[in-house]
Amino acid sequence: MGSTTPTHLPSFPGILHQYDPRLIAFEFAGSSGKTASSCKDRHLLLFVGGLGDGLVTVPYVPKLVEPLDKLGWGVIQVHTQSSYIGWGTGSLVRDDEDLHKAVEFFAHLGGSEYNTRKIVLMGHSTGSQNVLYYLSQSSLDNHLAAAIAQASVSDREGCYNTVGIDETHKLLAWVQNEYIDKNLGDDVLPRSKISHVMGDTPISANRFMDLVSVRGRDDFFSTDLTSDDFAKTFGSLKPITGTCKYSQLALFMSEKDEFLSKDVDRGELVRRFQQAIRPQSSNSVFSGVIPGATHNVGNSSEPGALEWLIEHVVEVLRHL
Repeated sequence: MGSTTPTHLPSFPGILHQYDPRLIAFEFAGSSGKTASSCKDRHLLLFVGGLGDGLVTVPYVPKLVEPLDKLGWGVIQVHTQSSYIGWGTGSLVRDDEDLHKAVEFFAHLGGSEYNTRKIVLMGHSTGSQNVLYYLSQSSLDNHLAAAIAQASVSDREGCYNTVGIDETHKLLAWVQNEYIDKNLGDDVLPRSKISHVMGDTPISANRFMDLVSVRGRDDFFSTDLTSDDFAKTFGSLKPITGTCKYSQLALFMSEKDEFLSKDVDRGELVRRFQQAIRPQSSNSVFSGVIPGATHNVGNSSEPGALEWLIEHVVEVLRHL
């Protein structure tokens, strides 16, 4: 029998935290040796991925560890119930509850309080929807010093780019008639009907409508949305609980994002988002387009893309 050479993938030292009886988060170890547990004034970047993401599936996350460690910040990737394939039967509300549990856990780990440890939430792709929901629509407390949205693209328009607008609308009408109107929104849709759109992930009718319908619950970043639509998200940021201050919000769009139509002006889209932010004092001066970056700033990105992202994340944190 032939033999295959094993693929040598990296290992990542760190601490696995259980922030809820069924939920975990991984704290990457930096060379300083400082951790959230051992250093009560250690500031923290909590990272949440997009649809299908789990630990280290977004390649730039481990690359943030050393630059942020030098700055006095730790990097923690948060698993929610929506990680990997869990997103298909989840919702932004459920994600928000999980993320608030994580913020609460890490804010007090080591005996710290909210007013001594800064926490920043960074979302990639659909994780950007988690970020914006947290800041603008959540009914729960806000204790974030800042938030970062990277690759905030529209899942609805991604569906248009995959199967076309007409086919998308046909699917939406079918789901509405066969599931939503019959109070079967929590039922999982047959793979034979939607796998060409959503892949092999089991997805409920409700989640499909949230992601794909016009002004659905997840429809935050579509290019055809109006200023009135953006006013309900970017324009409705809530203050940090117990203060008159607001979280900073930084937006990082990828120039070569493969999930965004090529005819979309990335810079103009970021400017539209920024113009909608209220209060304007939340508008980070470090927002912008990552030159040559793919959706997740992976290996197909042009030289310098990763360095740009790291530099700008560092600057966001440095100026808090």
